[in-house]
Amino acid sequence: MTQPSNPETTQAHDLPVAHTKPKRRRVWSAWLLPLAALALTGWMLYTHQKQQGQVIEINFSHAYGLKPGNSLKYRGMTVGEVESLVLTKNLSRVKALVRLRPGNEGLARSGSRFWIVHPQVDLSGIKGLETVIGARYIAVQPGKSDKQRWRTRFQGMEGPRKDTNAKPGELDIVLRTNNISGVRLGTPLSYRGINIGSVQSIHLAATGQMVEIYARVKKPFTDLLRTNTEFWVKAPINVEKGILLSGFRIGMSAKTLLFGDIALAIPTKKGKPVRNGHSYVLNQKPSEADWAKDWKPLLRVGLQFLPKEATPPCQVQARLLWTQRRFLRSDLKKARTGWLTLMGNQLWGPANLFNLAKKYDGQLEVAGHRFALNRIKVLLTGHKQLRAIRPTSVNTLKPLLDWMLKQERRGCQALRVKKIQPEKSVLVVGSGLQQPISNTQMKKQKDTLTLNDSVPLGSAFHGAAALSRKTGRLIGLVVIEDETRTIYPIRNAPKPSTAPSKPPQKR
Repeated sequence: MTQPSNPETTQAHDLPVAHTKPKRRRVWSAWLLPLAALALTGWMLYTHQKQQGQVIEINFSHAYGLKPGNSLKYRGMTVGEVESLVLTKNLSRVKALVRLRPGNEGLARSGSRFWIVHPQVDLSGIKGLETVIGARYIAVQPGKSDKQRWRTRFQGMEGPRKDTNAKPGELDIVLRTNNISGVRLGTPLSYRGINIGSVQSIHLAATGQMVEIYARVKKPFTDLLRTNTEFWVKAPINVEKGILLSGFRIGMSAKTLLFGDIALAIPTKKGKPVRNGHSYVLNQKPSEADWAKDWKPLLRVGLQFLPKEATPPCQVQARLLWTQRRFLRSDLKKARTGWLTLMGNQLWGPANLFNLAKKYDGQLEVAGHRFALNRIKVLLTGHKQLRAIRPTSVNTLKPLLDWMLKQERRGCQALRVKKIQPEKSVLVVGSGLQQPISNTQMKKQKDTLTLNDSVPLGSAFHGAAALSRKTGRLIGLVVIEDETRTIYPIRNAPKPSTAPSKPPQKR
């Protein structure tokens, strides 16, 4: 039998039961303010450090008079300051702390080179002359790649980075000798007193019997290297016989006086061009052969203002000689000098090199050859200021003209511009003398170009070839008369001859 349920008990079971949980304290809110203050302090320190600049460490072998406060320079601009100088722990080097100015942190990268600029006199010249009176400073040469990593510690060097790789057009040669007296790293190579290269390295030969000197010749002068080119060590001082110091004579540059150099000469009958790595014998004195008394080889050098593919025209210097007879007085010898340019089978030049009054017996001298002016057939040209002669008309010039035609067949062709107009150009003569000219320094008058007074030209440019700096083509020839300098175009010039010239017949 079912017992009746208790209503009070049933009602008690249906009511929800409340459970209490302990209240947690929010401790993290107490750290919010200190963390914010710490972040603000770190940001202020970072901003201050960035404004002050990055500090790098450079270790040098010698301080060379460097002091705290001296500058760090790049391209002549101050990019930092030396903060302190101390010795390293092993006392072997000087540690310099340098602070870079803001915005120059890119200099502190892997591959950057630092050195102290101070007065130096060596084979490459006088360096750091401004520090004789002024303060020393540190120079920097940044690493080449922008992707190299940043650094804060560097090893100081003795100078900027040197490019040991030969540039296009340069030529490396080997000079072999038993004695390297007067020769060292950097010794210059000279031709007629002009620096054409330098010694790159010195090594003992594999057999140990000779010394090998590796030298490099610059691009414009590689034509000087022939199979019969001779080299010798040039003594820095020449002392001639005399009483005490009466015979003392210095006839060379200050660099040669201090260090000497290696000179070279080429016989008038030059040999064939050589290739890279050709070996020569280095003598201790000039050659005593007959050719060494008066050597005048005909050579051409490159031009730095022209495009690489451009070829300058063949030129040769000429002199017009005559004697002016005077009554009751000694005769007066006169001369006029200019340049002739080869165009096909003709030599073109200023008209006053071929024109002379009939009362004078003139002679034309070209590369040591003289011949009577009245025996030359002078050709008329489009301008009365220009004249031309045919090579076949002068037998005494056959050796010279044969050489010029040979050079022309090798690529020495004077290609002309289609239209003469003011443009950037360069005036060149056969000796390698050059004078760049801007288009604003010339004015067109009919079919000629007149140069203004701002162009520094002397008589050495009479007959010079004016070449376009853009294309390398021939614009015309320069004629200097009194105070006027005019470029005349070459009209109706024949095409370059391809037929070899015949040598003169012996009688």
